[in-house]
Amino acid sequence: MLLEVMGEVRRDTGFELHAWVVMPDHLHFIIQLRGPSKLGRVMQLIKGRFANRYNKVTGSGGNLWQSRYHARVLRSERALNAAIEYVHANPVVAGLVSAGRIRLVFSAKICSGGKAGELRA
Repeated sequence: MLLEVMGEVRRDTGFELHAWVVMPDHLHFIIQLRGPSKLGRVMQLIKGRFANRYNKVTGSGGNLWQSRYHARVLRSERALNAAIEYVHANPVVAGLVSAGRIRLVFSAKICSGGKAGELRA
């Protein structure tokens, strides 16, 4: 369901997805905005659409994600690569998976067969 929503929002807004991971109460993802889309709008669409669908399917209500988000501009390839590594390592650091099982954490590059920016939904 989340992949479907992210794919829809990517098509609607044109953002490029470089990496992502789902944590118990928040998301980490690295996107590059394209065109006139604003980051706040992209975040609102992803979190809102997913929450609405999830609540409808489960018969629950209310917020699923933290209301705020943290944004940082990545000004170099080195900074981008470091951020991607951080995102991929986050479940290990949080104790959700072991370092030996990190390959189970998906990112945009894995889901698209190695091409960043594409998302199959």
